Amino acid sequence: MAEAAVTRFANRWKPDDHLHIESGSLAVGPVQPGWLSAQWVVEPVEPGSTSVYFRFKNLWQPGRFLHVESGTPEAGAIEPGWLSAQWCLEPVAEAAFVRIRNRWPLVRYAHIESGEIDVGRVGPGWLSAQWLVQKISGTSFVRLSNRWKAEQCLNIEGGRLAAGPVGSGWLSAQWSVETVAGSAYVRLRNRWKPDQYIHIEGGRPRLERSRRAGSAPSGCWRRCPERRSCG
Repeated sequence: MAEAAVTRFANRWKPDDHLHIESGSLAVGPVQPGWLSAQWVVEPVEPGSTSVYFRFKNLWQPGRFLHVESGTPEAGAIEPGWLSAQWCLEPVAEAAFVRIRNRWPLVRYAHIESGEIDVGRVGPGWLSAQWLVQKISGTSFVRLSNRWKAEQCLNIEGGRLAAGPVGSGWLSAQWSVETVAGSAYVRLRNRWKPDQYIHIEGGRPRLERSRRAGSAPSGCWRRCPERRSCG
């Protein structure tokens, strides 16, 4: 695919569903044969080179490209250097299908900038994205308290993951930091409900029982020094 080509993207699981912007925002669903909103120009990022990355430009509205700059897929205007708008088409073994992989190495941090626990990109000076790992005396567990608002600790006392004031004896605010074998990452398991881990599988931080906790990247976390971001 050295030259630009026009294509539709149909899902293998639900072959009637295509990527389109007919209603204005990026969506997946059935499309009509003539919809230009469901047709995409596949442009090589570096024409004439051996680069395997492409941009996907909408045929109906050519100023809009597929990207994940905000952390979720959307179609809109982009800057020339955005890796979030560059994609690789990975062949699926023994099939005519491909996986569409984004080039941008998205790094997201846990923070409480908006008042509630969230995960996303952060500014260099955000104290809301800095956490103190406090060892609990006589145990192997820790509390995770925020630097910006020191009384805010991660807990699940109310049933869901939250950041707020906690009681000294709350097991729901105590966490086991488990090393992920062969990596610099850890998993965070709750003491009160030891079969539950913090993860972001649905895009937002939450805590629930997970069979995939031992392998899912969404449940793995890395400590980053204050003056250096994690790459």
